[in-house]
Amino acid sequence: MVGKALARGIKPIVVVNKIDRGDARPDEVHNEIFDLFAALGANDEQLDFPMLYASGRQGWADESLDGPRKDLSPMFELILRHVPAPILDKDKPFAMTATILESDNFLGRVLTGRVEQGRARVNMPVKVLRADGSVVETGRLTKLLSFRGLDRVAVDEVAAGDIVAVAGLSQATIPDTIAAPEQDAPLVAIPVDPPTLSMTFRLNDGPLGGREGKKVTSRQIRDRLFKETESNIAIRVTDSPESEAFEVAGRGELQLGVLIETMRREGFELTIGRPRVLFRNNEETGEREEPYEEVTIDVDEPYSGVVVEKMSMRKGQMQDMRPSGGDKVRLLFIIPSRADRLPWRIPDRHARHGYHEPAVLRLRPLCRHHRRSPQRFAHFG
Repeated sequence: MVGKALARGIKPIVVVNKIDRGDARPDEVHNEIFDLFAALGANDEQLDFPMLYASGRQGWADESLDGPRKDLSPMFELILRHVPAPILDKDKPFAMTATILESDNFLGRVLTGRVEQGRARVNMPVKVLRADGSVVETGRLTKLLSFRGLDRVAVDEVAAGDIVAVAGLSQATIPDTIAAPEQDAPLVAIPVDPPTLSMTFRLNDGPLGGREGKKVTSRQIRDRLFKETESNIAIRVTDSPESEAFEVAGRGELQLGVLIETMRREGFELTIGRPRVLFRNNEETGEREEPYEEVTIDVDEPYSGVVVEKMSMRKGQMQDMRPSGGDKVRLLFIIPSRADRLPWRIPDRHARHGYHEPAVLRLRPLCRHHRRSPQRFAHFG
């Protein structure tokens, strides 16, 4: 998401938290953030970002390390100075882009976003436009909810600039445009990234099945998975060729892991298959592409050679190599996600127990969601 925000020209503000800790390293963090933004294609104005040093636990933020450290007012003042006011037109036909989707037992599908232009009223007729201009559905705004702090309050009318949640539509999703009937073209929106990993969810038919969970049937699992797709558009669920099994695709192991743990806490009992990487064909070149990840490894300098050798065997392409302090070397690789599905233990003849494991291994995608969440597709030979 950071890369998408920079691509839209948004000027960032960087806040370095936990600066009160004894092991804080603000200068190194500043350089790492600068390198990250440069790698994401930030322009000169975005690279000249302001920084704040803060402590969330103590409740203060300052623009310098030796500031008074009183409260968070420097952060709010910097936002007012640095972030430009939006350009809005309240006279145009109503239009907003859905950015958050959730399901409510009483209101049904609820979509949240900022009104980009015009005004909207309760029971107003609207239509839903996809990015290609096609009309998904037409309906009425049965409910308008505005935000007052953290609470949502029902209102009769909203205008451009308001962040609002709307109800009354059954097929609209992210990032569709909800607009008045006279609006012809959709608003420019960030597309949703396609899934990159898939796992098989099926009921637990093993000898220990039914001992922990209370929801153990395939019907209950299926209903819960399809309910998840109503509020999580990055999750895709399809019926598997296997009996009483379902294919669940998502953006990475973190997203699927959160779903699995949530279902476990809700009383579901199920078995999970091994993650599988999803491939796709490039529409322009016709080449088969696969997701890839950025891998950062901090390793003792004597073992850097064996790490480079093992990463190259997995089709890893080294992008950078530099000292990271403490007799360690930081290695940066681009590696296919399918290679990441293998174990990461690296054999070393000189280690006493037969293996040496790097001190730190981080898979850092451009979206910064999770270390195992691939962000881009590429062709590897």
